[in-house]
Amino acid sequence: MNSVAARRFSIIYWSNLRKILCHFSGAQFILRKQARDSISE
Repeated sequence: MNSVAARRFSIIYWSNLRKILCHFSGAQFILRKQARDSISE
């Protein structure tokens, strides 16, 4: 694999990974918020 393709692949890979991590941490935040709301009731 040449360097241009490798660089393009790594950019796509890392941007997708960051998107997944952001989505995952967002989901965790929402779940934690829902748990806190249900406890406070």
